[in-house]
Amino acid sequence: MLPVKSTVLVTDGRVDASMLVGSDAAPSVKAALAKIPVGFISEPLGSITLHRSELSQKLGSFAGMFELPQRVQVLRKGAMLSGEELAAKVRELCFERIEKGIAGDVQIDLSSLPHHVVLPEPPESWTLTPMSSNRLGMRVFQLEARCGQTTVRQIIQADVTRTVRVAKLRRLAKRGECLSAADLIETTIHLRNDQPNPVVAMNEVVGKQLANFKSPGTIVRASDLASACIPEQKRNSVPKAVAPAAISAPDDHVESPPLPGETGPEPVPVEKLTSTYMVKNGDRVEFTVKTGSLCLVVPAKALQNGRAGESIKLLNLQNNRPIKGIIIAEGKVEHVAN
Repeated sequence: MLPVKSTVLVTDGRVDASMLVGSDAAPSVKAALAKIPVGFISEPLGSITLHRSELSQKLGSFAGMFELPQRVQVLRKGAMLSGEELAAKVRELCFERIEKGIAGDVQIDLSSLPHHVVLPEPPESWTLTPMSSNRLGMRVFQLEARCGQTTVRQIIQADVTRTVRVAKLRRLAKRGECLSAADLIETTIHLRNDQPNPVVAMNEVVGKQLANFKSPGTIVRASDLASACIPEQKRNSVPKAVAPAAISAPDDHVESPPLPGETGPEPVPVEKLTSTYMVKNGDRVEFTVKTGSLCLVVPAKALQNGRAGESIKLLNLQNNRPIKGIIIAEGKVEHVAN
């Protein structure tokens, strides 16, 4: 009776009965046994265990020729490429595309990388080739390992992000407003792509004018900023006092001419004449519409002067339609039904 090995090492996935006997078996016996499949190992470094009863059934009439052990373990040869080697190469390729001195902290998530790659045999060489051109977001690479006559290919992925501190608005801000630190919140965000309209840090926003209307909670971007703010003393440089004839009287307040023998009124300073108005003709204001629990705020332009509680005409800047509202505070008007 021919002895059968209890441990068998194979190089291929297909396992036949000829692999279970030693080299002392006759060539004709080995040729006959080669036609009897006893198992299959799909992965390099994989294994199967064949018990005596199972093996006897597979061998059929040949079983009586062999001295069968309780079980036979069949191991497939192979090699492993370390996940640490792959990770080091992925980091190197990712940072090649990141400019030196770029703002923010660049992080590479390698959690999707395999702990190791199983190869049919030790690799003669291996390469990692980028398959995507982006710098941030999901980076895709192709691993190619040459193992003798076999080339193994596998897709490898890594996620690249950039963490930055940016400015976010605390409140609704109008076009042309000068932003201060009190109007902003500094927050951290994670970028996964290179945007053509980049986000802006706090120190680049403070002291700049807004180019667009911005809602509370929105992040400030480069296109939202106009020029630096004009100093306060230059913006408020108005002559101290002028004669009444040089001032256009408001629509709703026309002074009567003096009677014969009476003296005309004293010249009125501009500050006194206009300071009582909470909203002036041409001002940009917040127009509020309230319906039940819904509150909508839209940008508008005043078409009249007015004080608190007075109704004035306005122009809705979103659709250029005339609207009407009551002044509730400086720069704030609330909708009234027509």
